[in-house]
Amino acid sequence: MGRISNRSKPAGWRSCGRCGETSTGTNEHYQHPAGYTALAETPDGRDRIDWQVDGWRRNELGRLWCPKYFHPDGIAIHGFSSVPATPSSHGCVRVTIPAMNFIWDNDIAPNGSTVWVYGRAP
Repeated sequence: MGRISNRSKPAGWRSCGRCGETSTGTNEHYQHPAGYTALAETPDGRDRIDWQVDGWRRNELGRLWCPKYFHPDGIAIHGFSSVPATPSSHGCVRVTIPAMNFIWDNDIAPNGSTVWVYGRAP
């Protein structure tokens, strides 16, 4: 089971039980390429990884390394070349490429794994 929490972390940051620091949604509105306004949030809750891609995947918001999708809105844990010290994603849980490789190589979060996102920063 993966656990993502940001207790005593800067706003927008989560700590994944086995993968270190991550960057999550900015909690700001943005213009989606499909023409609507969306909120860049990583919603609290309990979900399951229900599909994954072993390699690069491109979607309308950018490229994702080895994404593991866990939320019905298309939110995933995925690797990226940049994991800044500020909230930066459209809602996904962004980790470094080496961290995502570690997750895959050690089968830490296979399909069906429970993912908890909790603990909004004040």
